[in-house]
Amino acid sequence: MKGTQIQLIKLADCDKKQFAQLCRFSQASVEAWLANTLTPASEIEVTSFIESFDAKGEHAFVVCDAANEYIGLGFLNAINTTHKFCNLGYWISPQFTGKGYATETTKVLLEFAHKKLNLYRVELVIEPDNKASQKVALKAGCVNEGLLKKRIFGKDAYMFACVR
Repeated sequence: MKGTQIQLIKLADCDKKQFAQLCRFSQASVEAWLANTLTPASEIEVTSFIESFDAKGEHAFVVCDAANEYIGLGFLNAINTTHKFCNLGYWISPQFTGKGYATETTKVLLEFAHKKLNLYRVELVIEPDNKASQKVALKAGCVNEGLLKKRIFGKDAYMFACVR
């Protein structure tokens, strides 16, 4: 899947060694918002990570820039096929932030969720202190639906959503 600045490749098709290296470099910045479950630090952990997503019918993609350099991860998880909604998440490695990659990744994932998965609603659950991700959600066309108490990791979070 492509945007103007980025391309998303299925995590299963990635170079596991290269992705694990990106994860190790990005762990500290990602863990602040997403815990350490989304930064597999070895090739074996990447394989398990892929298997976990596949087993649940979820979708994970490596985000690549125009030069095909790995710059982050985008994913659609917690897919509810009955009510046709899911969660959207991403992380961009610190050296690539501030360049619009997160917003473009979000837009490409939203299009995939709505058009390919035929989902009505895509949710982004974002902690109040994560101002950058709140801006990304709004730029991508999502609406802030309000603050949810103890929503993620025992913390409050805003619910942003994009509906088809």
